[in-house]
Amino acid sequence: MSSNQKWLLFSFAMLALIGIYLGLKMTEAAFGLLEIEDPLRSVFPVANIVGLVVGLVIFIVLYKHPKASEFGMEVIKETKKVTWPGFIETRASTIVVLVMVTIMSVILGVFDFFWSSITNLIY
Repeated sequence: MSSNQKWLLFSFAMLALIGIYLGLKMTEAAFGLLEIEDPLRSVFPVANIVGLVVGLVIFIVLYKHPKASEFGMEVIKETKKVTWPGFIETRASTIVVLVMVTIMSVILGVFDFFWSSITNLIY
């Protein structure tokens, strides 16, 4: 099994885990909304069963669907081509962002003070 295939299976598994969580929470919410008591709460709650089934279905559908696998492999290949910025570039970009946010905050604060003063005079 290639490295790309492992990443693809890992991403499908993560999506299945998200599906398990959403299925579980939506089932619990439906039981709460409809005020239905879970008959299997003491053994194995129905919400857990629904969540596991949803997650399993998501994983199987993604794994068996050729377009999903092809798309995932393309994404993995393109992601491996990305060059990430180094420490110096990241620090420089962070400083630029912080300076620009500070400047824009001052400008917006001055405009806000100016317009609030004018509206207070009018009222």
